[in-house]
Amino acid sequence: MATNAGAASPTAGHHSIYIIVNDQRVGPFINDEVTGADIKTKAGLALTTDLFEKRGHELVPIENSQQIKIHENEVFIDLPPTPVSR
Repeated sequence: MATNAGAASPTAGHHSIYIIVNDQRVGPFINDEVTGADIKTKAGLALTTDLFEKRGHELVPIENSQQIKIHENEVFIDLPPTPVSR
């Protein structure tokens, strides 16, 4: 009878990742690749808000469907949606 005694479990090597959204610790995320919608949902934000990753003094927009790689204590903020110019 064959066994998988030496096989790694599907979660081996994975750890829970926590990020910061609007100065609040959010997580755990099991996978380091998530979408903007995943972050908003986990943080309890409306999907209609605009999400940004803080990189130094820059705010980088993250779309709901955009897949990104997150890192421990990475910082994000949300802002109300901006009106579209007509």
